[in-house]
Amino acid sequence: GIAGALARRAVLSERAVVVAGSREEAVAGLGALGRGENSPAVVAGSAGVPGRMVLVFPGQGSQWLGMGRELLESSPVF
Repeated sequence: GIAGALARRAVLSERAVVVAGSREEAVAGLGALGRGENSPAVVAGSAGVPGRMVLVFPGQGSQWLGMGRELLESSPVF
């Protein structure tokens, strides 16, 4: 499954993310990334030298009442 694949994946220095709300946007973003073109949907870069491990624990729930509702109303992708 996905968890197993992520747990065993190689840690590479080059990173990229394609932000898409549909299949068409994903295909366009991946195409731009593959061609080395700039795109507002693509974020790419190189990882720095690994640092020390840190743990961030955000808590057990939303940080304020209605947080999920606010995201749902303001973000069509969410």
